[in-house]
Amino acid sequence: MAKSKQNNPSDYEVGYQKPPKATRFTKGQSGNPSGRPKGVRNWATVFHAALEQIVTINENGRQRNVTKLEAATMQLVNSAAAGDVNAIRLVLQVVPGMEAMVNKIGITSLSNAQDRKVLDEVLKRFQLPATEVIVASTPTSSKENSNE
Repeated sequence: MAKSKQNNPSDYEVGYQKPPKATRFTKGQSGNPSGRPKGVRNWATVFHAALEQIVTINENGRQRNVTKLEAATMQLVNSAAAGDVNAIRLVLQVVPGMEAMVNKIGITSLSNAQDRKVLDEVLKRFQLPATEVIVASTPTSSKENSNE
Protein backbone atom coordinates (compact mmCIF):
# COMPACT_ATOMS: atom_id res chain seq x y z
CA MET A 1 0.00 0.00 0.00
CA ALA A 2 2.92 2.35 0.66
CA LYS A 3 4.01 2.03 -2.96
CA SER A 4 0.68 3.25 -4.24
CA LYS A 5 1.03 6.42 -2.13
CA GLN A 6 4.49 7.23 -3.61
CA ASN A 7 3.31 6.70 -7.18
CA ASN A 8 0.38 9.05 -6.80
CA PRO A 9 1.68 12.48 -7.97
CA SER A 10 -0.97 14.38 -6.09
CA ASP A 11 0.33 13.05 -2.73
CA TYR A 12 3.96 14.15 -3.40
CA GLU A 13 4.83 17.38 -1.64
CA VAL A 14 7.17 19.73 -3.55
CA GLY A 15 9.39 21.86 -1.33
CA TYR A 16 12.85 22.24 0.19
CA GLN A 17 15.08 19.40 -1.09
CA LYS A 18 12.06 17.89 -2.84
CA PRO A 19 12.06 19.07 -6.48
CA PRO A 20 9.26 18.09 -8.82
CA LYS A 21 9.82 14.59 -10.16
CA ALA A 22 9.66 15.79 -13.77
CA THR A 23 12.68 18.11 -13.30
CA ARG A 24 14.98 15.75 -11.37
CA PHE A 25 18.19 14.42 -12.91
CA THR A 26 17.74 10.97 -14.30
CA LYS A 27 20.08 8.22 -13.09
CA GLY A 28 23.38 8.14 -14.98
CA GLN A 29 22.90 11.57 -16.55
CA SER A 30 25.32 14.36 -15.71
CA GLY A 31 24.09 17.58 -14.20
CA ASN A 32 26.44 19.49 -16.52
CA PRO A 33 26.61 17.56 -19.80
CA SER A 34 28.54 20.26 -21.66
CA GLY A 35 31.06 20.75 -18.85
CA ARG A 36 34.75 19.87 -18.85
CA PRO A 37 35.30 16.37 -20.18
CA LYS A 38 37.02 13.87 -17.90
CA GLY A 39 40.77 13.63 -18.32
CA VAL A 40 41.26 17.08 -19.86
CA ARG A 41 44.23 18.78 -18.18
CA ASN A 42 44.80 22.50 -17.73
CA TRP A 43 47.68 24.38 -19.37
CA ALA A 44 49.93 24.37 -16.30
CA THR A 45 49.69 20.58 -16.00
CA VAL A 46 50.46 20.09 -19.70
CA PHE A 47 53.41 22.53 -19.49
CA HIS A 48 54.82 20.80 -16.41
CA ALA A 49 54.50 17.40 -18.07
CA ALA A 50 56.34 18.68 -21.16
CA LEU A 51 59.19 20.02 -19.02
CA GLU A 52 59.48 16.70 -17.20
CA GLN A 53 59.86 14.63 -20.39
CA ILE A 54 63.18 12.82 -20.70
CA VAL A 55 65.46 13.54 -23.66
CA THR A 56 68.87 12.14 -24.59
CA ILE A 57 71.71 14.64 -24.95
CA ASN A 58 75.34 14.25 -25.98
CA GLU A 59 77.71 15.74 -23.45
CA ASN A 60 81.47 15.36 -23.91
CA GLY A 61 80.93 12.49 -26.34
CA ARG A 62 78.67 10.55 -23.95
CA GLN A 63 74.91 10.20 -24.09
CA ARG A 64 72.94 11.21 -21.04
CA ASN A 65 69.24 11.24 -20.21
CA VAL A 66 67.93 14.49 -18.69
CA THR A 67 64.61 16.29 -18.49
CA LYS A 68 63.74 18.97 -21.02
CA LEU A 69 63.92 21.55 -18.25
CA GLU A 70 67.49 20.51 -17.43
CA ALA A 71 68.44 20.55 -21.13
CA ALA A 72 66.96 24.04 -21.63
CA THR A 73 68.74 25.32 -18.52
CA MET A 74 72.07 23.92 -19.71
CA GLN A 75 71.59 25.53 -23.13
CA LEU A 76 70.79 28.90 -21.55
CA VAL A 77 73.84 28.81 -19.30
CA ASN A 78 76.09 27.63 -22.15
CA SER A 79 74.82 30.46 -24.37
CA ALA A 80 75.54 32.95 -21.59
CA ALA A 81 79.05 31.54 -21.15
CA ALA A 82 79.61 31.85 -24.91
CA GLY A 83 78.82 35.58 -24.71
CA ASP A 84 75.18 35.80 -25.84
CA VAL A 85 74.11 39.11 -24.29
CA ASN A 86 70.42 38.18 -24.05
CA ALA A 87 71.28 34.90 -22.32
CA ILE A 88 73.60 36.73 -19.92
CA ARG A 89 70.82 39.20 -19.09
CA LEU A 90 68.37 36.38 -18.39
CA VAL A 91 70.84 34.40 -16.27
CA LEU A 92 71.71 37.48 -14.22
CA GLN A 93 68.02 38.10 -13.59
CA VAL A 94 67.34 34.50 -12.53
CA VAL A 95 70.43 33.75 -10.41
CA PRO A 96 69.65 35.90 -7.32
CA GLY A 97 66.19 34.40 -6.92
CA MET A 98 67.49 30.89 -7.44
CA GLU A 99 70.26 31.39 -4.89
CA ALA A 100 67.72 32.63 -2.36
CA MET A 101 65.55 29.57 -3.00
CA VAL A 102 68.51 27.21 -2.69
CA ASN A 103 69.73 28.86 0.50
CA LYS A 104 66.15 29.26 1.79
CA ILE A 105 66.94 32.74 3.05
CA GLY A 106 65.73 36.18 2.08
CA ILE A 107 69.08 37.59 0.96
CA THR A 108 71.36 36.44 -1.83
CA SER A 109 75.11 36.25 -2.19
CA LEU A 110 74.86 39.21 -4.60
CA SER A 111 73.75 41.47 -1.78
CA ASN A 112 77.15 42.48 -0.45
CA ALA A 113 79.08 45.44 -1.86
CA GLN A 114 81.98 43.46 -3.33
CA ASP A 115 79.69 41.20 -5.36
CA ARG A 116 77.71 44.24 -6.52
CA LYS A 117 80.94 45.91 -7.69
CA VAL A 118 81.97 42.82 -9.71
CA LEU A 119 78.52 42.58 -11.25
CA ASP A 120 78.57 46.26 -12.23
CA GLU A 121 81.93 45.75 -13.98
CA VAL A 122 80.55 42.80 -15.95
CA LEU A 123 77.52 44.86 -16.96
CA LYS A 124 79.73 47.73 -18.10
CA ARG A 125 81.66 45.34 -20.36
CA PHE A 126 78.43 44.29 -22.03
CA GLN A 127 77.08 47.85 -21.95
CA LEU A 128 73.93 46.86 -20.10
CA PRO A 129 72.21 49.14 -17.62
CA ALA A 130 72.48 47.72 -14.11
CA THR A 131 68.92 48.68 -13.13
CA GLU A 132 67.48 46.72 -16.04
CA VAL A 133 69.24 43.48 -15.19
CA ILE A 134 68.93 43.06 -11.43
CA VAL A 135 66.37 44.53 -9.13
CA ALA A 136 67.33 43.02 -5.80
CA SER A 137 67.14 44.51 -2.37
CA THR A 138 70.44 44.72 -0.54
CA PRO A 139 69.66 44.07 3.10
CA THR A 140 72.61 44.19 5.44
CA SER A 141 73.32 41.14 7.50
CA SER A 142 74.91 40.98 10.94
CA LYS A 143 78.17 39.67 9.40
CA GLU A 144 78.53 42.69 7.13
CA ASN A 145 77.88 45.10 10.00
CA SER A 146 80.47 43.43 12.24
CA ASN A 147 83.18 43.70 9.55
CA GLU A 148 82.72 47.45 9.13
